[in-house]
Amino acid sequence: MITKPAMVEMAKKVQAAAAKAKVEPTFFEAMTAMAFKHFADEAVDIAVVEVGLGGRLDSTNVLTPLVTVVTTIDFDHTRILGDTLPKIAREKAGIFKRGVPAIVFDAQPEVNKTFIEVAEKVGAELKIVNKDIEFSSRFCTSPELGPHTRVCYYTKQSRIEHLPVPLPGEHQATNCGLALAAVECVRAAGFDCPEHLVTGGWQRQRSWVAWISSAIGRESWSMARTILPVSMRSCDASALMCRMTAWCASLVAAKTKMLARCLID
Repeated sequence: MITKPAMVEMAKKVQAAAAKAKVEPTFFEAMTAMAFKHFADEAVDIAVVEVGLGGRLDSTNVLTPLVTVVTTIDFDHTRILGDTLPKIAREKAGIFKRGVPAIVFDAQPEVNKTFIEVAEKVGAELKIVNKDIEFSSRFCTSPELGPHTRVCYYTKQSRIEHLPVPLPGEHQATNCGLALAAVECVRAAGFDCPEHLVTGGWQRQRSWVAWISSAIGRESWSMARTILPVSMRSCDASALMCRMTAWCASLVAAKTKMLARCLID
């Protein structure tokens, strides 16, 4: 966690860099630059960078990542991203990079087609979980965990069976499959990611949004229904609020090209 004094100093550096480059960054561009500079200064091994909106034109898209991941495509920000799922998928697939693995989950045929087209155009190796990668999930209950979802994930490198998903919502099983596929890409890049530590870490996850379900009222709930009508069928209120902030992410090594020249200078 960055401290307040460090945050202030980082803001000053970005302000100076912007003045040197004679640009006026937006709030999100400035915050993104501050985050990247902080990651570089701290020499972090791995950073998970979440796209703010869409992907193709997002300020985080200057990175050269180890792997890119696109989660479930749904109708959000349609005035900016487009009014059809293929249009939205194309914008989010804008994070795909040449030579960089791209991970998505099996979706509607027109969405899959869009992902495949973009990946082929830019030269990214696309893997579709539940299609190219064997994956399954099922709902169950136990005295220890109560109602929950379990997943199975099979590749040449991994064999994970009946892994409990500790987070609420059916969509979290999908996210688990995407996360496991992303970890395999990180492992292939040379990072030590033993399977028992990966599954153990996943099982220790706890929902941080439980308080939201009690905090939001009917007015907020109605707004959420308007924004994401399809999502309402797959997750509860708390999981929905979590999902709204996690559409598209790139898992990146902070030691790759993370900064514009003006920040490096």
